[in-house]
Amino acid sequence: MPRKIEVLFEEYEESHKNPKNIIIHWIFEPLAVWGLLATIHALAFPFENMSLVLVIVLIIYFASLSLRITASLSIIAILFLISIAVLDHLLMTGLLYISTPVFVISWVALIIGHRIEGNWPSVFNNPHLIFIGPAWLMARLYAHFGIRI
Repeated sequence: MPRKIEVLFEEYEESHKNPKNIIIHWIFEPLAVWGLLATIHALAFPFENMSLVLVIVLIIYFASLSLRITASLSIIAILFLISIAVLDHLLMTGLLYISTPVFVISWVALIIGHRIEGNWPSVFNNPHLIFIGPAWLMARLYAHFGIRI
C-alpha cells in the first residue's frame, strides 16, 4: 500500500509532466512560497509572527508524511524566514512592496507553466496539494541522487 505522500505526489505529478512546466516550477515554486511567507510577515496578519506559525504547522504536517522531506524543507524554511526578517529589518516598512509582487509574479509564472502543460494547477482540483509543490521538488531532487523519501 503506497504511503500518503506517494499518493499526493502521484496526483501532483499528473499535471506536472511537461519539461518547461517543471523548469518553471523549479524557479517559481520556491519564490511563491517565499513571497507568501514574506507577505504574511509584512502584513502581520492575523498577528505578528504568523509566517513562523505557518511554517511550524507545515513542518508538523510534512513530518507526518516524510521525515527526510521535512528535514530538507525545514532548513529551507528557516533560511526563508531569516532572509525575510533581515530584509524586513533593512527595508523597515518596504517588505510588502517586494514580497507581494514576488508572490503574484510567481503565481502568474506557475499558471503560464500549466497553460504550457495544457492544464490548471493541481491545487484547483485538490486544495490539499497547495503545499505539496515544494515537497514534490525536494522528492525529485532526492530521486535524482537515489535517496528514498
